[in-house]
Amino acid sequence: PLMISNIHCPKPFPCFLIDTEGLGAYDEEINHDSKIFLIAVLISSLFIFNSFGAIDEMAINSLSFVLNLSKTIKIKSVTIEDNEEDLALYLPTLLWLLRDFSLKLEDKSGNVITEKQYLENALCELSGMTNLIEEKNRVRSLIKTYFPERDCFVMVRPIEEESDLQNLQNIPDNQLRKECVEQAKIFKNKVFKKTKPKKLNKKPLRI
Repeated sequence: PLMISNIHCPKPFPCFLIDTEGLGAYDEEINHDSKIFLIAVLISSLFIFNSFGAIDEMAINSLSFVLNLSKTIKIKSVTIEDNEEDLALYLPTLLWLLRDFSLKLEDKSGNVITEKQYLENALCELSGMTNLIEEKNRVRSLIKTYFPERDCFVMVRPIEEESDLQNLQNIPDNQLRKECVEQAKIFKNKVFKKTKPKKLNKKPLRI
């Protein structure tokens, strides 16, 4: 483990970084993604959701299995609605990482916005009364309910040449885009600042 300390816990505490399998594998059974997601959020105090490009409908839909969280995880014998509120107490902070991000961080009026505000705007309810719109808004609502502590971070594409992307792990930092290297350092600091000891019933878990 890495030993870190921050505003959440001034005394150094052990931190494990876990890289899970990606979501959306075409050769896995339908519940595979849900199982990975469930394990990741239940054992984490900070959950980094890593995706490419902008937060569009496809990106939000990739988290649609949050619809079944309240049915899969039971805190106590309560109604589903109450269970959704209770689950938020056990789930981690969400940090949505957008890689190869190329858009300007602006709202519809052209005003500059923060990365967090970009996320909040993407999670705003859609207008309309169709069943499809209601389902999309249900996903948005549950993401906000389950992850009241949430943030976003964007990173530009690390290198311009398409062929070099396949060999990225062997390319030294000084050959990568300077902006991306700086963003990686900022992101690392943000992760360590947001990470907190994992708690169960308000008590830190021990290893």
